[in-house]
Amino acid sequence: SLDTADAVRKARNEIEGDFIVSMGDIISNMDLSKLMSFHEKKGGIATVALKEYENPLEYGVTLIDKNDRIVLFLEKPISYELYMISLAYNKSHLKFLYGNLVNTGVYVFCEEILDIISENKHLMDWGKHVFPFLLENGYEIYGWIMGEAYWKDVGNSSKYLQANIDVVSGVATPLKPKGVYIRGIWIGENIEIGENAKIVPPVALADNVTIGENAVIGPYTVMGEGCEVKHEAIIRESVLWKNVIIGDGCKILSSIIADNVTIGANVLIQESTIGDSAFIDSGVTLKNIKIKPMFKILSEEIVKSASTRLIS
Repeated sequence: SLDTADAVRKARNEIEGDFIVSMGDIISNMDLSKLMSFHEKKGGIATVALKEYENPLEYGVTLIDKNDRIVLFLEKPISYELYMISLAYNKSHLKFLYGNLVNTGVYVFCEEILDIISENKHLMDWGKHVFPFLLENGYEIYGWIMGEAYWKDVGNSSKYLQANIDVVSGVATPLKPKGVYIRGIWIGENIEIGENAKIVPPVALADNVTIGENAVIGPYTVMGEGCEVKHEAIIRESVLWKNVIIGDGCKILSSIIADNVTIGANVLIQESTIGDSAFIDSGVTLKNIKIKPMFKILSEEIVKSASTRLIS
């Protein structure tokens, strides 16, 4: 498919009745049954799940009237634009004068929308194309405000990392890691913890994790299945996927390490993302960098690699 609405267009023969669409780069515990009930009560062609957000400018923003009907969509507006457009609407008709309601990427549609997007093949993206088209042609779109429910866009590394921290901290309840919960730590099966190692909650340890002597894990750390952290390593505010090997004396801080990565001894990785099956040799320092999958960084390449962004 070419974009979000185009994906639904291609699947139209599999859809009957009202249906829910969700973007794939969000995490939420919103109550979908309440969203669907609201949609059925309002009777519009579409309902958009909305979230009050303190800094909405990086998202699609909406204005709704006092009947919860959406009157305007703005795709990632600048602050001045948002302020002036909000004032341009009659404030007595708006539910929120200042536009801090973001489009969460979760929608309910009537089946009729399938005919509309099939007949108008230029409509590719829900936020940029479809919703403005519907408003311009007089269709009713309503906004359901999700209240205090958790919602996080995980479209980049920092947001993905924060979402994991939120889940392991209990902020995103009932979303939770697997395993048994004991005093702030989620523990899987077959965990080996070496002598004098420290686990500082909140932490989630999946099955078959091995932690070496004097290592420090946490706080705000998630370790996937089969990870091995060797002696005196420190892992803090980071997410390790499956089968990651962290060498002796390493420091992994505020970083994401993908599957099957091997990291040598005494490596410092800070605010970085390491692609799957990468190899980082001993003694390397990486700060604020992205390493592509399968990439190898050898010790003699420290200066060059540490100063180069390998993936944009």
